[in-house]
Amino acid sequence: MDHDHNAMQQNAQIYTSEGVITQWQSDRVGISHHAIPALKWPAMTMNFRLPPQITANALPAGTPVAFSFVKTDTAYQLQTLTPLNR
Repeated sequence: MDHDHNAMQQNAQIYTSEGVITQWQSDRVGISHHAIPALKWPAMTMNFRLPPQITANALPAGTPVAFSFVKTDTAYQLQTLTPLNR
């Protein structure tokens, strides 16, 4: 049986929220984000894996952002990360 991992990720539920960057690492970003009712998560700070298209665009701590992510087999992977003007 052949599984197309990219196709499985494309069919994954996409979640969105807003928050503030707390730290930026080479492969992860820390975000203090609002509650995410669809996952029954309270507001919290957590790390998200960075995909290659976002890794090169590092943002400083304190930057407010809007973001989307999916759950993979091993982590929560960012899909989009957009700085907000506040």
